[in-house]
Amino acid sequence: MSVTLAGDFVRLAMQELGVLAAGDNPNAADYTDAIDWLNVMLRNWDADESLIPNLTSSSFATVAATATYTAGTAGTAFSTRPVRIVNAYVRWQGVDTQLVVHGKADYNSIQNKTQAGPVRVLYYVPSFPLGTIYFDRVPDQAYTIFCDLVNPVGDYASENTAIAVSPEYHIAIVYNLAVLMAPSYRVVLGPSTVALAKRSLERVQYQHHNAQAVTSRPNSELVV
Repeated sequence: MSVTLAGDFVRLAMQELGVLAAGDNPNAADYTDAIDWLNVMLRNWDADESLIPNLTSSSFATVAATATYTAGTAGTAFSTRPVRIVNAYVRWQGVDTQLVVHGKADYNSIQNKTQAGPVRVLYYVPSFPLGTIYFDRVPDQAYTIFCDLVNPVGDYASENTAIAVSPEYHIAIVYNLAVLMAPSYRVVLGPSTVALAKRSLERVQYQHHNAQAVTSRPNSELVV
């Protein structure tokens, strides 16, 4: 069985809740409500730094004397607005150098941000509708900046929309969606469903912790 559409996850979650028999499909109203819950859950996951459901890599070129770059529709760096940038490096004359990705406090501590020169620090503000990329220096020439981006998972319009989430998240989506929808169906969840929801989410949290080699702590409570 291929689980690729938003409706597939809804159907499996409802079967786990016991409100849908195996082999049946939800009615139109149940699909609509469940897709709304799915979108709410995935938007929340976008904001969780221990989760990376939609990681992509992209690059852009700096322009000499141009200090900031934008991400989003008609952006100067990327055409989509990432939720965050988790890793970056700069390439110049065939040599790659790791960039330090700073948060706001660390970036603010840099006293002189107007000096021209090669960049070593990147700071990203995911403002809406355009995110903004800042550096510790104003690029003095064209450098290629490579970034690992956490992009929004997206909103799913219907059960027939293909879902753009890494496959390792699939079981976590099913069980956490069941947990999220249980009150609407007045279902008392069994301990195995709750445990699987929590454990499946922790697995991907630890996976990304190890892959990124950063300090990360999975949530102690169920994330939905």
